[in-house]
Amino acid sequence: MTTNKIIKIFLASSSELKSDREQFEIFINRKNKEYIKKSIFLELVLWEDFLDAMSSTRLQDEYNKAIADCDVFVSLFHTKVGRYTESEFSKALETFKSNQKPLVYTYFKSSPIDIHLITIEINSLLNFKARLEKLEHFYRTYKDINELKYLFDQQLNKFIPRLTDNIQDVAELEKEQSGRSFESSIRQLEQELAESQSRNQKLAESQQIIAGGKESEIHGLEFTIQLQQQKIKELNDKLEELEQLYQQKLKVLQASHQQENEELKQSLEFGIRHLEQLSEGEELQAVRQQITLQSAQKIAEEKELIIAKFKTQIEQLKYYLLYSLKTKPKKEIEFKSEKGIDYYFELRDNFR
Repeated sequence: MTTNKIIKIFLASSSELKSDREQFEIFINRKNKEYIKKSIFLELVLWEDFLDAMSSTRLQDEYNKAIADCDVFVSLFHTKVGRYTESEFSKALETFKSNQKPLVYTYFKSSPIDIHLITIEINSLLNFKARLEKLEHFYRTYKDINELKYLFDQQLNKFIPRLTDNIQDVAELEKEQSGRSFESSIRQLEQELAESQSRNQKLAESQQIIAGGKESEIHGLEFTIQLQQQKIKELNDKLEELEQLYQQKLKVLQASHQQENEELKQSLEFGIRHLEQLSEGEELQAVRQQITLQSAQKIAEEKELIIAKFKTQIEQLKYYLLYSLKTKPKKEIEFKSEKGIDYYFELRDNFR
């Protein structure tokens, strides 16, 4: 059968509701199996279907253009309102005021939120709800995807006759859907009735057991209660005995700890005094060693000065003798000893 009517539905939401968007898409595809028989096709438009390469301008412009071309605009919110999602809602509302389309449906998820996942972005949700109240825009809440599908399915039955020219076929389709919904409701009621009857039967049997005089069971229960009470009393007595024993041991431990602490304190004081004495002895020895070292250094310095002085005098004497020996005397100087040794030539040869 040729499709002669396409109804475009734009779905907007933040990334946190990705799972709900996917389930909503599956729901629309399943609804198409029914509507396609009546030449109606529901085309779901998702922001994931757009690519950055689609336009040389901002991608958001492409979203806004798609929103203006749609027949229905659906927005989902949970813990925050994204900047782009709010922009898309504004565009849809603006277009509706001008062209009476798209029809705008807003849903807030009301499932419990982990308090640790709440961020400052929750303020965007509160501000957006306040804005909707000022606009007098009616919105719905849903606890899970099943309730969302149920709520939107009701709206489908209402707005499809307005958006299609084939009113008769739509009416038949709605009748079929209404019939299936009625049968489903009946089955659900029958199931609830059966469960209620089962619970009532069990309750009646319990009442019958009590009213029927099950004395043996009652006596058994009474005996069990007495045993439990006696056991509780024994446990309480045992608990008191343990408490007294604990208090006694606690006192002994406290006295023992006090004595150990005193002994430890005395030992520490003795150790401190001993360390102080050792420290004083080491300091005195260090001072003595320092004084001895300084004295040795001073003596060494004095010796070096004397040696340097002697070296200078020797050098001076050496050069003097060399000069005297190299200079030819006008008159020979006699440096002979009594034994006839000539010291003049000996000195001259040694200092050359």
